[in-house]
Amino acid sequence: MAFFDKLGDFAKTVGDKTGGAIETEKLKAKIKAEHSGIAALEARIGAMVYQKYQDGASFDDDICAACVEISSHRDKIAEFEAEIQAIKDDLAAAAIKGPLCPACGTPNPEGTKFCSACGTKIEPPAPPAPAGISCASCGKALEPGAKFCPYCGAKTESPATVMKTEQICTGCGATLAEVAKFCTICGTKTS
Repeated sequence: MAFFDKLGDFAKTVGDKTGGAIETEKLKAKIKAEHSGIAALEARIGAMVYQKYQDGASFDDDICAACVEISSHRDKIAEFEAEIQAIKDDLAAAAIKGPLCPACGTPNPEGTKFCSACGTKIEPPAPPAPAGISCASCGKALEPGAKFCPYCGAKTESPATVMKTEQICTGCGATLAEVAKFCTICGTKTS
């Protein structure tokens, strides 16, 4: 029975210590909340004093010096924000390399089909004039004298027969090989 009494005393001691630790942590949390309340009030008082300083109220030299320092920091912040905006504007201007809207002149990103400002349809640029011969299988331009297409591996035909049969892309009007499944200019699927 003595063993169980000692075990009970030990459990009571641990329980007391645990309860004390919990109470201590609760009190520490309350102290932290009070410190936060004080800091918020100090900031509020400081903001009121600074506003009165800006309105022309006079204070002792220490407070005036602190207010001048605050004004200096605010001026620097305004300069930094202006620099950030200039960087953003430069990046935005550099990012838009696509076509201008024919109706309103708004620059649009590359590949845009309709103007982001007014909704006018933007026609894709005219396809480049074909140079040399094209692959009968995939429609890509081939080097003169190529016996195989470097893009799809198809055996090329003699230059006289290449592109004899063709189709017109419905998306951009480019001339394509009859066997082309997609336009090599705009990517539109052929029929």
